[in-house]
Amino acid sequence: MQVQWFPGHMTKASREIKENIKKVDIVIEILDARVPYSSRNPLLKKITAHKKRIILLNKDDLADPAATKLWLNYFESEEGTLPLAVSAQNRKSLSRISPAAKELCAGSRWLDRRPVRAMILGIPNVGKSTLINALAGKKKAGVANMPGFTKEMQRFDAGPGLQIFDTPGMLWPKFEDMHSGFNLAALGSIKDTILPIERIALFTVPYLISQYSKDVKARYKWDDIPEDPVIFIDELGKKRGCIVSGGSVDREKACYLLLKELREGKIGRISLERPGEERKIKGDGV
Repeated sequence: MQVQWFPGHMTKASREIKENIKKVDIVIEILDARVPYSSRNPLLKKITAHKKRIILLNKDDLADPAATKLWLNYFESEEGTLPLAVSAQNRKSLSRISPAAKELCAGSRWLDRRPVRAMILGIPNVGKSTLINALAGKKKAGVANMPGFTKEMQRFDAGPGLQIFDTPGMLWPKFEDMHSGFNLAALGSIKDTILPIERIALFTVPYLISQYSKDVKARYKWDDIPEDPVIFIDELGKKRGCIVSGGSVDREKACYLLLKELREGKIGRISLERPGEERKIKGDGV
């Protein structure tokens, strides 16, 4: 199974990035700290491969700190890459971006004459617009919790010594790695209509059980967590009143509720992957 997802504006964005990449000194690549591998667009990496880069693990406040530390170590091994864990809600974490940009450009003759020019890249819904607004100090980029909101290339001053070129969020043409597709769907980075909501939830539940049982028990007041994902969803539906006429569980509503609380951090600080992990997707059901 492959997920096809490549609207026309994303094709345009790819062309604009190729045309403008020569105008910048570095790349700032934004990833979702909860799913750094899954939220990294291989097309963007290929287009900008010759540029030094800062990798921002954004939404760090929602991610598991232990997993984020592993990812920082992982990205530090990439040549010409400086990773930072940040949150648009934490001004102190954002204050490290400008010095990091200058560090990457150390030794450049122009550095004392003009700001570092950086192209900021990321897939939809990694918090790019919110982060730009926080860096710029006032509302400059349109913000919406919907994939693909930013549509055109823009340029902003992002504090002393840093100028950023914004680009539309861009996914790659298809997800051959269904692990990544399901992770992104679980966090709302692709539309909920692309994959069946129950498949998304049933894929996510085993990882929550194996890695975050304490958080799940605390959130849903369970002494013992149902190990079967379907029973997990049914019991959750009963607890939260997701019932249809006749007394059966509205499983789709229960799945939406679970994913909504995961995305909002209500279950806890959760990361859905770690370096080197592999998760298998079954053909007919998860």
